[in-house]
Amino acid sequence: MPSILFLMISLTRLLALILTMIFGMSAVYATGAIHATQSSSANAQFVDEQQCLRCHENAAKHWQSSHHAKAMQPANDKTVLGHFDGQTFTDSGVSSRFFRKAGRYFIHTEGETGEYADFEVKYTFGVYPLQQYLLALPKGRLQAFTVAWDVQKQRWFDLYPNEKISVNDPLHWTKRGFTANSSCIDCHTTNMQLKFDVAKGDYHTSWDAVNVGCQACHGNGSLHLAWAESQATAQGLAHSSSQSPVQVVQAPSSASNNSNNSNNSKNKQDNKGLLVNYNDLDSQAVTEICARCHSRRTPISTNYTLGDSYLDHFMPELLRQDRYHADGQILDEVFVYGSFTQSK
Repeated sequence: MPSILFLMISLTRLLALILTMIFGMSAVYATGAIHATQSSSANAQFVDEQQCLRCHENAAKHWQSSHHAKAMQPANDKTVLGHFDGQTFTDSGVSSRFFRKAGRYFIHTEGETGEYADFEVKYTFGVYPLQQYLLALPKGRLQAFTVAWDVQKQRWFDLYPNEKISVNDPLHWTKRGFTANSSCIDCHTTNMQLKFDVAKGDYHTSWDAVNVGCQACHGNGSLHLAWAESQATAQGLAHSSSQSPVQVVQAPSSASNNSNNSNNSKNKQDNKGLLVNYNDLDSQAVTEICARCHSRRTPISTNYTLGDSYLDHFMPELLRQDRYHADGQILDEVFVYGSFTQSK
């Protein structure tokens, strides 16, 4: 008679095999649904998003007032919502004074050595229900300050209230956990490149757009713009290309698309030069694209391309008592995806 240990090992292996098959099939299915035009991704280039707005006026109008458009913005009179009029906020013995100087925004607070200094606010982060601020530190670091502005109550508040946090604590705003370059900015910009120098410990982070623009979700737009120009030329329409950074060339046709996509849309259209054509995707595929940012997850690769299977590149946070309520509702910052996939 087989031992209990042998049975447990066998059952464990069987369960692992079943899970592998399930996730494997779902990944294949999702990949088949998403990769409608990925063969062209290497050739597509980022374009000035004003090019998008001049044709998609209605979408642009809605986007310009969205949280995506204001996800991250240079700090100026139009973007900073907090009161930088000399107010001082104190919590657990640490004081922070918010003020302006020569048209720029600063916070006088405790730095990484424990000494007080003035730190310039380079960017705003979010607009509602709170707004955080990214402060510039040496070596190219942008740190998310842990005193934020409550937009609803119009007041400053500490993200860790009544908790004395020393400069040696990982929760101090100057520590690695609040380095926005490596933990936040990717999902608040378009096409961010970390550019971390391991030898020197320096960040040279860059992005194509300092918010979540059209191409963050639709992919680089040069092929789509070329398609629009070629259509206008073919129809003899006046479609000015004076601002266009690309030549007018015919984008790949739908004949080159993955044949697995035929079941995803009965009225499949030409891809129009789009790297990912949402008209060809089912709800699962669309959700996976959003989940790249709208989930609490751990990256398991460094080569994600828009439209790739989510589970090939990320490990989502599972149900934990400190993350979710017992019924699956959001408790901590899990960014919607986990609860959404559990919903009915």
